[in-house]
Amino acid sequence: EQAVPPRGPSGPETSWTPVARARSSAGRAAVGAEFWRRIAGITLTALLVGAVVFLVFPRFGGLDLGSFDLLQVVWASAGQRPGKVAGFSGTVQLGELEDALDNPERVLDIAFFDHGTGQPYPVQGSVYLRGAVLAHYGNGSWKEEVFGPTLPLTYLNPSDDAMAAVLVQQRISMEPLDNDAVFCVWPIVALRRDLRLWYDPQRARLGRQVSTRDRRISVLLGTMAFADGAQADLVPSAVPVNRGPLLAWPSEALSGLARTADEWLDRSGLPENDVIGRARFLESQLRDSGQFEYSPASQQRGAGMDPVEDFVVYNPRGHCEYFATALALMLRSQGIPSRVVVGYRCDQYDFLGELYRVRQSNAHAWVEAYVAPPCLPAARPGQHPAASWSCGAWLRLDPTPCSWENDTGVESLARGVRNWLERLDLFWAEYVAGLSGARQREMVYRPLVARLAGIGRLAHGAWWQDM
Repeated sequence: EQAVPPRGPSGPETSWTPVARARSSAGRAAVGAEFWRRIAGITLTALLVGAVVFLVFPRFGGLDLGSFDLLQVVWASAGQRPGKVAGFSGTVQLGELEDALDNPERVLDIAFFDHGTGQPYPVQGSVYLRGAVLAHYGNGSWKEEVFGPTLPLTYLNPSDDAMAAVLVQQRISMEPLDNDAVFCVWPIVALRRDLRLWYDPQRARLGRQVSTRDRRISVLLGTMAFADGAQADLVPSAVPVNRGPLLAWPSEALSGLARTADEWLDRSGLPENDVIGRARFLESQLRDSGQFEYSPASQQRGAGMDPVEDFVVYNPRGHCEYFATALALMLRSQGIPSRVVVGYRCDQYDFLGELYRVRQSNAHAWVEAYVAPPCLPAARPGQHPAASWSCGAWLRLDPTPCSWENDTGVESLARGVRNWLERLDLFWAEYVAGLSGARQREMVYRPLVARLAGIGRLAHGAWWQDM
């Protein structure tokens, strides 16, 4: 009699051998791998098709998707959040820039182009963007002051081929700010009339209307300040300069500063008529001698003492405002007219966007010394006409030691990550949110038509005969 296998609730019980279990597991694994391969293929195909449709589908108007700010992870425009700018109100107190030196907030983007060709202009070295010129000093504070006659704003004459040949365009995109200054490379040349801007000829300041402070604006200017790809440190003065305000200094409060300048220049052996040589020697002593140390941290200064006197004589540590103030007043103590300029120094170039991205942490102060015509060198930078130098020139001096040499590895890594995030944000703004019909024609249709035209020539016998 043959044994009948026991039956389960739905049929005979099956006895699974180890081989059968292994085959079943392998089958499930194969199904799982195949499933995920297909899902990945479908996803990539959908992304590719979506990208092609997005780029090729005609734009009949602007496309507004908002601004995807990767640094703040919000789908909103930053246009209603004006940032605070320290030190550009026309009055600067020593120590004011300390609040800005650790602030990574974006202030503006600036790109340079050759005026004649429209191609990006390659810039070498640092770029200095002026915000305000300060001439009056007292008790640790700088203020604006009229230092020269009325200086008219220069407009480009379409028939002036000589100027157009050396002109460099500066295209500036400014973020919302609580200040009206327009930061740019000086001297400036206006390429068109812009009712959003105003110009103060007696203080050589360019600003924007109050109504534009809470939104981004784009500004187009020209400059002749570049020579062989670098921003020239000597530029001609357009008008005669009133030397009086540029020579005033509180001698009774700065005896130690003046004594130090005397000792340095006596040691240099430079004659008094070598204004540029003496100015650069004082600059190098502050920047390169090792006696002074750059520090973004606030320093305790002597009570009842001018802070720059304390900086030079007792506590030689401080940030750019102290170095610039010390140099400007040392120059004045030697009879060399000078002034302090506050703005931004740019060193980091974004190769993806072909522009300089300027942050609050780039806030800087430097010095401009006036050089009279008899003291100008025979070799002068740039291609300015000889008549341009008849009123003398301004020499840019930066006595502050390079602060980025002391960056730690963590700071460098954080800066690199921030730059990549901003590049992604820039890609989104330029090629997704900003894909208008005009940009689509330039970026997609025209290259595509050019390629198709090249392929079409292959079908003509004349093309092969010319080979």
